[in-house]
Amino acid sequence: SSLNYLDISNNSLGSQIPNCISELADSLLILNLGGNNFHGIIPHSYPKSCKLKMINLSQNQLGGRIPRSLINCVNLVVLDIDHNEVNDSFPSWLGSLPNLQVLALRHNNFHGR
Repeated sequence: SSLNYLDISNNSLGSQIPNCISELADSLLILNLGGNNFHGIIPHSYPKSCKLKMINLSQNQLGGRIPRSLINCVNLVVLDIDHNEVNDSFPSWLGSLPNLQVLALRHNNFHGR
């Protein structure tokens, strides 16, 4: 049996998100880490076998860039990274995700055209 749904949202968890979280992407469907005090960067390695349909990292203190390996998450319907400290050019490449319906990026530090 494998873990399909991980929701530890709205706690007071405050550290970096461990990279092993993205290693669970080949079994997880839902990843909800929103409303915590996570800082550092968004985990950056999502495998080609990624099954994630929803990623919620909103309302944390995550910085850096949106990882390009998210392009491997072709089943992704919802990506919510709002209210963080992401400092990146606008990730127009996310438009190539075939199932993406909800993209929430507000209250970050995006720049460029």
